[in-house]
Amino acid sequence: MQRTIAMIFALRALFAPASPAFQAPNLATPQPEIVRVVNAYVKAMLASDAAMVAALYQEDAIEMPNCRPLVKGRAEIEQYFRGLMKEVKITTFVLTHAESTISGDTAYDVGVYTQRLSTPDGMVDDTGKYIVMLKRTGGDWKIAYAIHNSDRPSTMPPGTRASR
Repeated sequence: MQRTIAMIFALRALFAPASPAFQAPNLATPQPEIVRVVNAYVKAMLASDAAMVAALYQEDAIEMPNCRPLVKGRAEIEQYFRGLMKEVKITTFVLTHAESTISGDTAYDVGVYTQRLSTPDGMVDDTGKYIVMLKRTGGDWKIAYAIHNSDRPSTMPPGTRASR
């Protein structure tokens, strides 16, 4: 597992362009395969559909949410999102890619997010950053690891414990 996580940081140095011209790829333009997963994720989050979010993860995936313990496995990830979606409603959610790359059956997407949360205490605007590692599973791209954290201070107002 440590080797896999370390791969996230090593992938950037390992990728060479596919063409013999040795031009650097436009890392801010994600591959269509990554875009499909990202669009499905955003759609599921805006719909407050925990099952649809969890379906985008591998069976043994790990979610690393802000200020919370690791969430391991698709079933626990679905429960995590189900609980999150009871606490807050995400009314706006935008992911902006900073770098996205595919190499064989492994891919990663790094970027920033903006979101607006409807909480029992009112609306909360949030920004933050994320890294997602994906693996090709049975021909489909699935999230293997996801980590995100808010730019907001760690002490959140009541009713806004979740950052995503």
